[in-house]
Amino acid sequence: MIVPRKLTLREIDDEVFLVNYLVDKFNEILVKAYVNAEIKLKENQKKIITFKYGNQSEIKFTVKKPEIQMYFSNEVGVSLAILIDSEIQMVTFSRVISGKTGFSEKFALSLQKMDISHLPKGTIEVKILLDYSSIELLVNEGQ
Repeated sequence: MIVPRKLTLREIDDEVFLVNYLVDKFNEILVKAYVNAEIKLKENQKKIITFKYGNQSEIKFTVKKPEIQMYFSNEVGVSLAILIDSEIQMVTFSRVISGKTGFSEKFALSLQKMDISHLPKGTIEVKILLDYSSIELLVNEGQ
């Protein structure tokens, strides 16, 4: 998946971070399958969502306290798990059964982790870009 991005520097807690986010015009090229679809989930509630354009999807939501478990799967048993845990301040990707992984011993065997200790307290945005062969997670506008 290749999408146009803007790179900026943002100061957070007296440190400078490289922020990687989509260009502003990205939303102009999207085709919306579910216009104004808003789904509200309560704590510990589960919801299965079938994507009309699962091969090219943008999933965007906000969350007050990021304690999230998301699983993406298809009809042939390929799946990916994403865990966002504000308690340990970490995002974890599990790609153990994510399809063809033989190109690298390290790809599926180890968990991919991202530190989120510098996220602000309160509501944050989570955006996921998904296509047939990749997934990108953008937290708090590319932070």
